[in-house]
Amino acid sequence: MFELTRDVIDDMIFAMEDQEGAWQIDLGTGGLIAREEACGDGETLALPRPETVAIPAWSPRDGFKLMESFASGVRLPSARRALFEALEHGRGVFKAFKERLSGHPDLERGFREKKARVMGARIREWYDDLREAQGLERLGEAPEDSSDLVSADLGYSSGLASSARPIMLGLLDEVIEEMAVEIPQALVAWNTELLKKRLEAEDWVGVWVDDGEGGAIAGAAGRREARPAFSLSRLFFIAVHKDFRRQGIARTLIEKLFEELGAEEGAVALIDSPLLPSEYERSLISSGFSIFGPRAWRQS
Repeated sequence: MFELTRDVIDDMIFAMEDQEGAWQIDLGTGGLIAREEACGDGETLALPRPETVAIPAWSPRDGFKLMESFASGVRLPSARRALFEALEHGRGVFKAFKERLSGHPDLERGFREKKARVMGARIREWYDDLREAQGLERLGEAPEDSSDLVSADLGYSSGLASSARPIMLGLLDEVIEEMAVEIPQALVAWNTELLKKRLEAEDWVGVWVDDGEGGAIAGAAGRREARPAFSLSRLFFIAVHKDFRRQGIARTLIEKLFEELGAEEGAVALIDSPLLPSEYERSLISSGFSIFGPRAWRQS
């Protein structure tokens, strides 16, 4: 059984993307062989020899899903729009996507790395199935590489209300649109009014992630509620663009905001955002928060 080296994986990725050919791999050497060669001279319709097997399949649909997934994680708005426009090109979609990437060397490199990880994972699973079929032990998955360019370079900024306000108001527009699907318009309007009044004040701080073009893909705002009888740090707004959720950004925002608020040991940290999508609840619980005081509505 051949060893699955980096060179073998790279050769297989190249062959998997070759939609014109049909490739086999030599189980002894790991060398790639065109199907016609593997079948023997003049026997192109014969079954492959026992020592060769077909490499994993990779269809145009697989390639499209990979491009779509990558585009969703690009935080630069203009680049993300350009990539999604390319995905609407139909027959020339792969060429159009490549052309859009060529204008952004960092994204181009990031896409190559993502493709290598995704296709490499499929190859490793296929390889383990081969080993198991021959009575050998599975090697298991390679350590997950979470160093996606689109999320690894996230920089968290912080500032007082005067500098953070435009960022939070921009994010609020996205939240309003999303919450209009979950709750009645009257509740959206009422809670929006409350939030805007809070954001007009000067006694709060914000933490956010820049999108590279003057906006943000995520942000949170909060203030200290100082009283003689208690110490309370209150987060009253948090938002993460839907394309960047489930990456731990909300959890990091929460921790960084409460660090900025500088609560002393034993102080209560309160999440009190009137427009908070229901999907955030699980993230809050996993971050050590307890849910209390249900809010309810009904519409006649």
